[in-house]
Amino acid sequence: MQPTAWLTVCTPPSCRPTMDELQHTRRTSRLPVVVLERLEGSVTSMGGRSRTRKLAMIRDYLRSEEGRRWEWIVYADALDVIPGSGSALELQAELRLLGASDGRLVVSAEAACWLGVPCSDEAIRAMRRLAPEHFAAPHALFPCSGQYAGSRAAVLRFEIGRAH
Repeated sequence: MQPTAWLTVCTPPSCRPTMDELQHTRRTSRLPVVVLERLEGSVTSMGGRSRTRKLAMIRDYLRSEEGRRWEWIVYADALDVIPGSGSALELQAELRLLGASDGRLVVSAEAACWLGVPCSDEAIRAMRRLAPEHFAAPHALFPCSGQYAGSRAAVLRFEIGRAH
């Protein structure tokens, strides 16, 4: 079996690894839950850079000795996301069906840009310039940096602001 982990970022002051929500996630997940609160060895906070800081923390962890043991990753940054009751093998099978075995990342998507706020015309134009083939669809959704799954290699390649 290829090792699979559930990752989440939890930084002060809004989050603590001992929070009830995280304890619940640890109790209900059939996957090992790894709570990330460090970047380059130091406890950090988001400081207004949540999307890029989360990715930096995840990459930093996955490149560490401990992080290199995971072949498959499920990442959710929200404490209200409840892990499914499926096994690692069931999850890997579903991810393969969705194309993750080809090095692709399965990413959640939403109709709004950020936290339910409609996109400005300027933001839509910028996104269409970055990924014209994606936004050619009539009801294109916006990728979400807060929930995704795939191989360790695909997660390490994931970049905000670039279409892959």
